[in-house]
Amino acid sequence: MNTLNYPSLEGKTNEELFTLYKETHAQEVKQELTMRYVYIVRSIAYQMREMYHDFMQTDDIVNEGVIEIMRAIERYDESRDNKFETYISRRIRGMVIDMMRKKTTGFRETFTETAGV
Repeated sequence: MNTLNYPSLEGKTNEELFTLYKETHAQEVKQELTMRYVYIVRSIAYQMREMYHDFMQTDDIVNEGVIEIMRAIERYDESRDNKFETYISRRIRGMVIDMMRKKTTGFRETFTETAGV
């Protein structure tokens, strides 16, 4: 993995950063992309907190979400998928549900009652 010095990453668009990352796999670029999308993790963590607040903390969800963003940057294919925001939102929601399944027994009953399914 390459580590390059990019002094002007802040001025680049997300699309430019994705292109740069696909070309170089520079950790600095990946870190910048990750930090730009942390707001999505926080937003989803707060939206879903009623479902997990009894057995997990929001900080745990955010920490796992950051790791999920880093994985998603590797896997994202802009030619096949929608916008990255949509892609990562679905992955993070799925990650939260998976974490809840691991932490609780009877998750499906709780989830269907809470979600009104």
